[in-house]
Amino acid sequence: MTKPGATSETSGRDGRQERSGAPGVLPGKRVTVNLTGKAAQALEDIQKVTGYNATDSINRALQVYAYLEELTRDGGEFLYRDGSGQLERIRFL
Repeated sequence: MTKPGATSETSGRDGRQERSGAPGVLPGKRVTVNLTGKAAQALEDIQKVTGYNATDSINRALQVYAYLEELTRDGGEFLYRDGSGQLERIRFL
């Protein structure tokens, strides 16, 4: 058993070290997700582009989404500059 505030490392299925008990780091959680066709295609596309597996791609996407939600909740906004230099605001629905 790990003492409060202590950290321990274990090897994940892919051999990478995973930390548990670190301040601010929650333990992993296994979930089952039913993806829409559009989401399944997006997952395949991002896997091809990045080389990440489905688990890593979904983990990264959730972290980015949480970060974007936090920024917008705090009054931030996202701008995109297209090839011509035109700025557009991106809104998440």
